[in-house]
Amino acid sequence: MVFTPDGHHIVIGHRNLTLYDILSGKPVRTFPFDGFAASPTFSSDGRYLACVNRNDNHPGASGLARVFAVDSAELLVEVRTRFPVHTGCFLDDSLGTVFLHKDADTSGPACPGNRVRACRLPSGQPLSDLEFPGWNICRMAAVKALTLFGCDPAGQVRQIEGASLNYHLFKAGKFSYPEGAPQQSHDLGIGLGISRLSPDGRWLAYEAVDFQANLRRLFLMGLETGVRASLLKLPPGVIPALAFSQDGAYFACLSEDSVNPTNLLRLWETGSLQLIGQAPLGLQYHVLALNWPTRRVAALGGGKCDIGLIHA
Repeated sequence: MVFTPDGHHIVIGHRNLTLYDILSGKPVRTFPFDGFAASPTFSSDGRYLACVNRNDNHPGASGLARVFAVDSAELLVEVRTRFPVHTGCFLDDSLGTVFLHKDADTSGPACPGNRVRACRLPSGQPLSDLEFPGWNICRMAAVKALTLFGCDPAGQVRQIEGASLNYHLFKAGKFSYPEGAPQQSHDLGIGLGISRLSPDGRWLAYEAVDFQANLRRLFLMGLETGVRASLLKLPPGVIPALAFSQDGAYFACLSEDSVNPTNLLRLWETGSLQLIGQAPLGLQYHVLALNWPTRRVAALGGGKCDIGLIHA
């Protein structure tokens, strides 16, 4: 689920993606996607919609990435790979719009997960691949540079409470485009779970295990500064829903309240880390989207999508 950049429409879908008008609630058009949808995203000008697929719990699931023209639902780009793609993004450069996605094939010298492929829109012309040795890419975002979040491909043995456990070390980094030269890198440790990159690549929200305290926390990190803050404790067994505004200036989290039998929606200003508001929502919601220009927030669950306004 994702808002258009202007906030007047929203796309919802699990396999096929449907564009809805916000005010009327009526469907406008459908974008066919033959896979379990992951990371649907719009280009900054709203002209293109991209979607890649995620695992569907079948070991033989292949990969799929598609880019559509929003006004016509015309399929502009289709990429099929051996494994699910999981993540992709748009980037604007001096020549126009580029679509990038994680490679999920086994051909070539790079292993699945550390190569990024790119194409020019609207033609779909392939551009040079980027390879990132030592990475298994989980998420990516871009504005002028390319931001990656992922982990080391090979695990490392760590001693946790006297036991030898094999963990992957997580990290985030910024790279120039199209050169792929490293600009910044941050080590995030082990035990990371749900995560979300802001569309502009400046912020990373993630849950991580505090092994000493035996609890989970939600962190927000500024990737330009490397400073992170613990926003809240997460109750056991709770999977939070996370969403950023398009410019990364605001961050929302939907998580079960540890005191009352309800979900609690919280909204922070990322620059100051100030909690600027919170509101109870029903337990049925499990997906969140945020559009700050229109002050709209959408929550999906229980077979429907509810959209509300933020008073600010």
